[in-house]
Amino acid sequence: MKTIILTTILSLAILSCTSNQSLAQTIGHVTKLPIPRFVSLKSSDVNLRKGPSTTFPIAWKYKCKGYPMLVTAEFEHWRQIEDKDGQRGWVHESFITGTRNVVAIKNTYHTKNTLYAKQKYELIVFRHPDETSYPMFRMQFGSMAKLKKCTNQWCYIKTSAGDGWARKHNLWGVLEHEEIK
Repeated sequence: MKTIILTTILSLAILSCTSNQSLAQTIGHVTKLPIPRFVSLKSSDVNLRKGPSTTFPIAWKYKCKGYPMLVTAEFEHWRQIEDKDGQRGWVHESFITGTRNVVAIKNTYHTKNTLYAKQKYELIVFRHPDETSYPMFRMQFGSMAKLKKCTNQWCYIKTSAGDGWARKHNLWGVLEHEEIK
């Protein structure tokens, strides 16, 4: 009986997440936090499971502490998460944290700035939230940074190379209309 209930709840959680392509926010039944929301991996050894229990098989192993993940559903002490490549599965709540990090994923901008030459696999980070401001440094795609704050279109990030502003749509780890102070 417990297996049938668990399977039904899991199916409903997956259906509600996959049918909601716009990512409209709801409130999680367990945490009372918004869903979807971004979190980070707390450990450098995290098992992504096919369901919300240790009895489910491991679908993927993550080896990068701090990597940002999107929470798409909750079930008891388990969170359904998704990575930047769309890999989705379940992790125990003890393996995630509310600390915010982002990953550089692209380098699209609105203006043609003559101060820098855009590289194929690098994101330009600026001194100010303005594409005509001075470029501070470059981040390779897939590189992680600490998320400090975000406006409607820009995020202030910090890396070992320095800190600066990047266009929000060039980062994985922050929602499109999310503002962070």
